[in-house]
Amino acid sequence: MLTGSLLNYETSYLCRLYCEKMAGVILENLSTKKLVPICILLMAFSLTCFIIGGKLVPDPVHTQNAIGNWCKRQFVNNTEVKWYPSRGKQPCDRLDGPDDKRISTLRAEDIVFSFQYPLPRDNEEKLMSRWFMYHFAIVNFNIEYKQNNNPGENAKLKLIVSVGYKDDPKSDQWLTLHHEREVDRTLQCAPPSTLKDGYRWECDFIDLFEFGSMPHKQYLVNIRLPPNPQTGDNINIGYLSGIDLVWFAQTGGFTLYFMVMKTVFFAMILPLTIWNYKRVSDLNRPAVFLEKLSLTLAISALLLNLPIDWLTLVIEMKFMLLWSDIRQGLFLTVLLCYWVVFASEHMMDDVKRGQLSSYYKQLSFVMFASALMFVFDICERGIRIMNPFFTLWASATGTKVAKAFLGLAVASAIIYFLTLAVIVIKAIYNIWKKKSQFKFMAKGLQVHYMSIIYRFYFALMFSVVCSILTVAAFAMGQIYESRWRWELDDEVDVDEVGVVDGQHAWDVNLKDFKVTTAFQLGVYGTWNVYVMVMLIFYAPSHKQAALPVDADGNEEDERVELTSLSSGPTTRSRSAAAVSTFSTEDATDETVNLTSGQQVSDQHQAQIHSLSSRPSHLD
Repeated sequence: MLTGSLLNYETSYLCRLYCEKMAGVILENLSTKKLVPICILLMAFSLTCFIIGGKLVPDPVHTQNAIGNWCKRQFVNNTEVKWYPSRGKQPCDRLDGPDDKRISTLRAEDIVFSFQYPLPRDNEEKLMSRWFMYHFAIVNFNIEYKQNNNPGENAKLKLIVSVGYKDDPKSDQWLTLHHEREVDRTLQCAPPSTLKDGYRWECDFIDLFEFGSMPHKQYLVNIRLPPNPQTGDNINIGYLSGIDLVWFAQTGGFTLYFMVMKTVFFAMILPLTIWNYKRVSDLNRPAVFLEKLSLTLAISALLLNLPIDWLTLVIEMKFMLLWSDIRQGLFLTVLLCYWVVFASEHMMDDVKRGQLSSYYKQLSFVMFASALMFVFDICERGIRIMNPFFTLWASATGTKVAKAFLGLAVASAIIYFLTLAVIVIKAIYNIWKKKSQFKFMAKGLQVHYMSIIYRFYFALMFSVVCSILTVAAFAMGQIYESRWRWELDDEVDVDEVGVVDGQHAWDVNLKDFKVTTAFQLGVYGTWNVYVMVMLIFYAPSHKQAALPVDADGNEEDERVELTSLSSGPTTRSRSAAAVSTFSTEDATDETVNLTSGQQVSDQHQAQIHSLSSRPSHLD
């Protein structure tokens, strides 16, 4: 009898600890009939984002490769001509490349490489649009192998770059964005596989500029390479046969779908955030750490989805690239912190948590990596707002600093995800151990508690899946954005980019599933669905769950709650009452009923007191 009583009371203690560490949230108390449809709806919403991204939305970024036109530098009344367009009513004085007979009579500084984009199609000029959001350009130097004229190692370049624009395709007047800007770069080339004249060196692409907006219809880029023997600029670059300029822009179709998605999610999360805040405020206790962090996550999601992108269609907002990076970085920082806290609060151990200082070891890697990425972004895209030709990668020192920043950030991210994996595994293992104690309970209680545990497993697994998708999407995004470093074979017409003569043309290939676009929009949708799940299911519950009933019609136990949110003063009294209701029949089939007033022996009382005096983080 004594053994059975103590074993049953041990189960009672575990359940009491379970109740005190976990508070009443909607996930525990919501009926299955309501829970299942809500989960299916949210999961379908997330899956729809993947399908739309893969089937309906164009690729995020498209390119055009413009071959540089050789133009002769001109002067009128001893004044240099400012712009050298490659086509139009008044084109430049074009040369037939390095084999032109006039080349021998010209100096290197008298040659201008002209690039005009977007490129025409079917003898018809195409126009850019604000829907493209931003664009950047890189250049590729075509260096031919010559036995006595080859590029040196890390040859210094000083490009004299002018960028102009016009909004009226019928006009020949080009307006100035930047004029005669000196751009320092380094030419790095590898020799061709066949060392014979005419074969090209394999040179790295050179970052030229990045503009955070696309307010104009057509653009003109002029580049000169004046040699300077004193500084060594443009001296040891080999036999230059031409320069190619490749420009990248966000597609108009992608912009449309992405901005609509942001607007929809903003409209959905805003009322949920207000609703969750009111529920927490109505409690007769201060908000606990997990509740505060949930609201912080919701606010960061609102900032992420804030649809100010629509303003770029009306006004020029050069800072949008930096702003987008900052708000996404803030959201990911809060999300990564939330995963650690969420999993830790379900560890089902006796460790006292509930404040930020309890997680400083795990979260320090997140903060460190976020700080590094923020500083890197400010140095790279922040400076480019004022000087679009700036890049850290232009110099050897800047390249080392950039690689160091990114390397430390990646290392911190790896350590963080390993730490998160350990926390999740421990949480699952601890709950699995607790489940083994439920076999001593009544059948109704077992079903009740197992249902709650499976609900928690769902929330935990959703967090794990979301973290895996985040890592995969980040990796694919980095590869996609950097593909120009090794892949420039696919030239895309402006029709496919999104706008033709001011008309929107969302040309989509429905046969091919675009994995990169699906991941980018799908993961973005999953982030927002995750935030909505946490706001809804982990909001404080204002009702009592229906409990199993015994043969006499009495409730067998109180609910088991699965968060570290205390439900107020009544929680402790109910938890104390649970001690008297968890006991079941012992080995001799004698019932120990602590609520009926039945007395046990002094020896029993001493051993029960020893068990019930175990520490709890709420004591």
